[in-house]
Amino acid sequence: MNSIFTIGSVKNAQVKKHSLQMKSSGRAQALQMRVNKRMKIHLWILVLLFIKQASAQTYKRVSSCIKIEFSFHRFYKDNKGGNTNEISNKSNKPSIILLIDSTGNIIEHISSNNRRFDNTYQNFYKNEKLIKTIVFTWQKKKKYIADYETDYTYNSKGFLIQKRTINCSTKRLVNEINYQYDSIGNKIKTTIIDGYFVGTTTLKWSYDNLSKMNSYQQYNNNDLSWEWVYTYTDTSRTGIFNTHYKDDKNYSSIEIVKYNNGRPISIEEITTHIPQKTLIHYDKQGLVSKIEIYESYDHGLNYKHKRFASFHIKNCKEMSAETIKRINAAILKICFEE
Repeated sequence: MNSIFTIGSVKNAQVKKHSLQMKSSGRAQALQMRVNKRMKIHLWILVLLFIKQASAQTYKRVSSCIKIEFSFHRFYKDNKGGNTNEISNKSNKPSIILLIDSTGNIIEHISSNNRRFDNTYQNFYKNEKLIKTIVFTWQKKKKYIADYETDYTYNSKGFLIQKRTINCSTKRLVNEINYQYDSIGNKIKTTIIDGYFVGTTTLKWSYDNLSKMNSYQQYNNNDLSWEWVYTYTDTSRTGIFNTHYKDDKNYSSIEIVKYNNGRPISIEEITTHIPQKTLIHYDKQGLVSKIEIYESYDHGLNYKHKRFASFHIKNCKEMSAETIKRINAAILKICFEE
């Protein structure tokens, strides 16, 4: 016969057992939650370290046979707004440095903001074809971190058909550029897809029977934005620029390029704003040595010297005519197109 004390003792024991089981289960769940949280934190740390290492460890200093330093200068103005003989950057501190191999390929392009060299572009080649560009940015921790990566694709004839750029940290598409050519290799169409904005930009070229460019147009979403039309003489090229924007403003201009032995020696741009004339000088080797910019404030009647760029070139051996031609093209592209 069970007494009330016996029954009560059994019930108390059962309650204590259940309570211990609940406490044990709660402690196990709390422990598991802490473990899961720590695992997530460790996983994120590993991901961040992987991204950081993937970008930070990519940059390596390169050696080159040819080094070109770009130094930019401007003339200071007097109290009346005229030029003085005083120029900026008297120490010839370079703003751009190009490291080039013996065949004229740019293997590194370093740019400065006048305080330090804060961006560098490294190019990688295979069989003399550019296959990859990585853009590095100088960070506060005093090292270069990869920002953007561009891959280049060629067709069976060796023509560039695609240029694709992504953000290194997010892997998001920055832009994609696709190229088309005619039967003899003249570039006739470029389609630019922007990874951040909706819309497509298209560039079109046309040529005469001698493969000289006679028109150059830009379309935004199939609407013509602007165009150049070109005519030639034996020693010059004249381009007429017109826009097709719907703002009723006149952006038209005329560009006259003069040549000597196939090399551009002067560029005059006549606009409704401030006409400008550029003189291009070459050294004894045929390399670009100086570019001078003049501006006119009386509709092209008189030009004043405003600024200039000088180039200091170091090379390890004598350069071929083809290498010099490629280096000149790179210098002019940087100065006039970028």
